[in-house]
Amino acid sequence: AGWQGKSASAASRQFLVDLVTNSSVQGFRLEGFDNPPEALSTLLQGEPSGCIGCLRLRPGKKTRRFNLQRLYAPEFLLYFTDFSGLQVLEDEDGRDRLRAVEYSEALLFDVIGQLAELCTDAEAMPAPQ
Repeated sequence: AGWQGKSASAASRQFLVDLVTNSSVQGFRLEGFDNPPEALSTLLQGEPSGCIGCLRLRPGKKTRRFNLQRLYAPEFLLYFTDFSGLQVLEDEDGRDRLRAVEYSEALLFDVIGQLAELCTDAEAMPAPQ
């Protein structure tokens, strides 16, 4: 049995996936993205580029997930805060609500608050998780 109770073949397969994804560079990878912006959706529909293209992944869920796993944090955070496709709505009195850049700012402010709470909770844990 390998790491986390996996068989030796499953552990070696996971090791190979880690080598060709962001796991080997930054130690983590993106597994999913709910309601991606149009720019990311277009990227995810394409085939993997470079030497990874020789894996011959067919278009579909596995290819989209593989493309997500290869994104570095600065790339997927840009997509995370991309509200360029968002339409500006108006209040009843004709004034604009939040613009795309203001939504991005509000989102990042909320994320920072949640990360701060997570750090506080992690620090209070009796043992590392």
